[in-house]
Formats: sequence, C-alpha cells, structure tokens
Amino acid sequence: MPYGIARNDIEPGAIIPSKLGTELERYSKTFFLAEIAADSDALVIPLWKPPYAITIKRILMGVDTTVTAQDTDYNKIDITDGTNIIATVSTGPAATGTTLTAGAFTTLTLDADYVAIANTETIKVDFTKTGNGLAMSGLNIQIDYEIDDPS
Repeated sequence: MPYGIARNDIEPGAIIPSKLGTELERYSKTFFLAEIAADSDALVIPLWKPPYAITIKRILMGVDTTVTAQDTDYNKIDITDGTNIIATVSTGPAATGTTLTAGAFTTLTLDADYVAIANTETIKVDFTKTGNGLAMSGLNIQIDYEIDDPS
C-alpha cells in the first residue's frame, strides 16, 4: 500500500519506498558535476550509495556546451559500481565516438549484467582522457532506477 503520498507530490529524485501491487515505482536522481577540465584524467567521483537495493533502468548524460567527438583529444566516461562498468560513453575517436549535444541528454547503453546495485555499493563516474581530453561544461548525469526491496 502506498504511504499516503500522491504521485504528483513526489519531488524528482525523492526516494519513497512505495509499491502499487507488485509493480515497482521508478525514480530518478540527477547529479550535477559542473565543469570537467580538458586535462582531467583518472578522476573517480562517487555519485551515490543507494539506501536500498536498486535496479538501474536508464542512465542519461547531458552538457550545456556541445562536446564534439574527436580523434586526438577525447574522454571515456564510465559509470561503475566501483568494480564493474554499468554504462560507458566515449567522445572519440571521431568515427565511433559520441558527440554530447548542448541542452540534450544522451542515453548510455547499459550492461545488463551490472544494473542490479546492492545498498552496499557506491555508484561512481570515472573519467579517462586520451591526448588532452575535452572540457565538459554543465555536465550532469541522470540515473533512473527501481527499488528492489524497500525493507
């Protein structure tokens, strides 16, 4: 039974352990990382340690200035559980890299083997550069998830 909270009263990113029958609710959390300098390398930033076991349903990444895929200077961005890569995106090389478009979200491809996250794991973002890397302005990451067991 829901906990007496109307669905339109729930703030984005709120963690409300409610179920409707056997159907789990889906939630979102957004992390604003602001500026990642062009020369940033081997950064590992902890994003979130969920209070419950969750299953990640979707990960989106957005920027406020377009980051065009390049051959020489680019970034590989991994979303991990600390050990395994849950999703990844690379802004190079140009032929296969992803251009991150200003004001739009890019959906990252999930590795289905690692979308189940225990409440003991920390979701992290890892940045690795090639060449000088690329600056990313207004970087934010959205994680859509379902609570597996709110007990």
